[in-house]
Amino acid sequence: MIVVAIASIAGGVFALARSSPSPQAATTAAHGDEGVGAALEVGTRVTATSSPRNEPRVVAIAAGTADGAAGDPVAALRSGLASEDEATRIAAVEAAVSATSIETLGELARFDLRRDPEAAPTVIHAVALLGASADGKKRDDAADTLARWLRDEMKREGPDVPGNVSNLVEALGNVGGSGAASELARALDGQGLPLHVETLAVMKLGELGDGTARPAVERFADRVAALPPAEGIDDELRVEAISAARTTLSRI
Repeated sequence: MIVVAIASIAGGVFALARSSPSPQAATTAAHGDEGVGAALEVGTRVTATSSPRNEPRVVAIAAGTADGAAGDPVAALRSGLASEDEATRIAAVEAAVSATSIETLGELARFDLRRDPEAAPTVIHAVALLGASADGKKRDDAADTLARWLRDEMKREGPDVPGNVSNLVEALGNVGGSGAASELARALDGQGLPLHVETLAVMKLGELGDGTARPAVERFADRVAALPPAEGIDDELRVEAISAARTTLSRI
């Protein structure tokens, strides 16, 4: 779908980032022993693995540091996020997700998207993935964090904002919880999102299946039905928005 493609381009493809070697790993592999030493200096443990073509590569794995972070996922994450190296910060977040370290959600909730735009997409999806793995209050807290970030991002300007907003809409739909649907409905009614992001929100509401969002989706359906035909991609977005609204209304 064109909406999903645009959202992926704007916000970065998190799944690809997680399945591919991290920038830190690539740097380490490229520089050999020098890269291994650099990785150890920033508090990561490196382990040799093999690529699908059996070519050796080195993957950086967030681990304990000499300051007592060993065995403590929260301390390891905090240490990684404090690094001046972008790849180290991202690797620390990815390690928390890989280990399903739900206890790191509190630390991630304190992350400032504005101050670290490079790591922001990874952090956003980490909160969604860990929150979806949690139960009860922790899951709701994760949704509340994403909702707060979405409201804040919609109020500011910057080259990273469109990607963050798309990622946050997707993340809210993925985490679920009691507040996710209401926040997506609120954002939809605010009419402050680009059409393709509104359509993504509608799709996510359909996946959540929360009937309380039906009035907001109905209002969206009325708005897009009133849009005049356009040309090129604009008309494709209009048609897809209409289709998404119909599909979601059939589910909630």
